[in-house]
Amino acid sequence: MSKKVGIIDYVGLKGGNHYYSLCLLDALANLGYETYLLSNLTEGLNEEKIHIQKTFDFDISRNLTGFSNLIGGTINACRILKKNRVKTVIFHLFEASWIPLVVLSIFKFYGLKVIGISHDVTSFEKNENQKARDFIYSKLIDQVIVHNQYSYNYLKQVLPIDIIAKTRIIKHGGHKAIINSNIGQKTARKTLGLDEDVTYALFFGQIKKVKGLDLLLKAFPTDIENLHLIIAGKPWKDEFQIYESIIESRRLTSKTKLFIKYISEEERDNLYNAADFIILPYREIFQSGVLLMAMSYGLPIIASDLPANKEVLNNNEGLLFKSENIENLNTQIKKMASDKVLRESYAKDSIIKIESEYAWSTIAKEYVSIIQ
Repeated sequence: MSKKVGIIDYVGLKGGNHYYSLCLLDALANLGYETYLLSNLTEGLNEEKIHIQKTFDFDISRNLTGFSNLIGGTINACRILKKNRVKTVIFHLFEASWIPLVVLSIFKFYGLKVIGISHDVTSFEKNENQKARDFIYSKLIDQVIVHNQYSYNYLKQVLPIDIIAKTRIIKHGGHKAIINSNIGQKTARKTLGLDEDVTYALFFGQIKKVKGLDLLLKAFPTDIENLHLIIAGKPWKDEFQIYESIIESRRLTSKTKLFIKYISEEERDNLYNAADFIILPYREIFQSGVLLMAMSYGLPIIASDLPANKEVLNNNEGLLFKSENIENLNTQIKKMASDKVLRESYAKDSIIKIESEYAWSTIAKEYVSIIQ
């Protein structure tokens, strides 16, 4: 009997989750697995190796129509897996709410073994139902995966010991297989309408309070004439007017380039290749896909000194600043902006680390013992 595994991912393209799914399934396919991705995309990495079917809409709204699509898509995905005799499904878990509870219950109804990847081990909205969380982790997930020691330690504090016993730490992989880091900076900037002679810092990803864009705007230096900021991403339960008011009050309008929208893969490639460094001013994080994306491009990083960030940037691969400390962030931005040699060193070390410690080929082998 051939080895088979599937991922059911209703977030997919909307949140950039498909990068993770495609890279993991591609690596498992290279280990001899027949792999399936049921999501909201129709094509992706190595389609000859991964069976990709669209079972969900791009954007599942939180209303009756969205709920109907979610349930229908999940049932259809499970039927496809059962038809192809796939017994194990991998699921991305970002919150312990009624949505994953319903989806996971359908998985169990179809008799699937569930490997749950807990990306955010608790919701940053602080509104999780403890009973729902415990039920999801204890009854609906057979094996729990977290990405670092910080997330594991957090779960140890809030979940029963029997759930911790079935929890393993497996790293989040890098993104070198799905990015184009060969676009020259000059070409990328021309495509985006950026100035060739300016030093650009990049803020990339969903815009929400925990991501700390307000901290970055308050810390961004105004006394370095050729230092500008690119902000790229779409607000999530947040109003961009809050940030626009800071931009205006600090007279940063002429120093900021805004891409406030969903960012396509082509635009992402151009943004990362156009920037000189990236800033991650997060207030809270359990694991940052943006950080690993930046390292995959070889883009120098400034990040808040949160435990999850420090676990990755633990050998001088970037600059850390004291979390929520505007003055310290200002200092680190100036340091990175003024030292091209330092940026080149961080870029080189980041790529080395991604290739040596965050390779999907290695990560996939850790999943094999769980899938079997």
